[in-house]
Amino acid sequence: MAEDYKQLYESRDDYDVIIYAGEKPNSEEIHAHSLVLRTRSAYFRGAISSSWAIKDKDYDQEGETILELLFASDEFGLTKLIDHVQQYFVENHKDFLQQDPAKMLHVVARHEALDEIRKHSLETIGTKPEIIF
Repeated sequence: MAEDYKQLYESRDDYDVIIYAGEKPNSEEIHAHSLVLRTRSAYFRGAISSSWAIKDKDYDQEGETILELLFASDEFGLTKLIDHVQQYFVENHKDFLQQDPAKMLHVVARHEALDEIRKHSLETIGTKPEIIF
């Protein structure tokens, strides 16, 4: 089976996920298969779920990076960092947060520390309920 995975990786056929590793100019683009990633890794089961996957090329990558930072900060219990980053996120990425506030609520529901984003999403839905339809 290991040889099959190796051939799949080397062929670069039918990949549906691109992972960017490292920082430019030393970054690397890794082509992968979401099915394999989700099957082999609990992290990727959550990160590549249908409610979380990035499918749009125009997606706010900075917003995505901020969410990843918040999730990691929550995992490590860095409450002061969470507070500052949430404040920055709500103030500077309103468009990202308002694209799909119901989805954002679903995403942050697993992280109790992300209360500011939860409040912002609920306020958005309360003032603009048509946004969820």
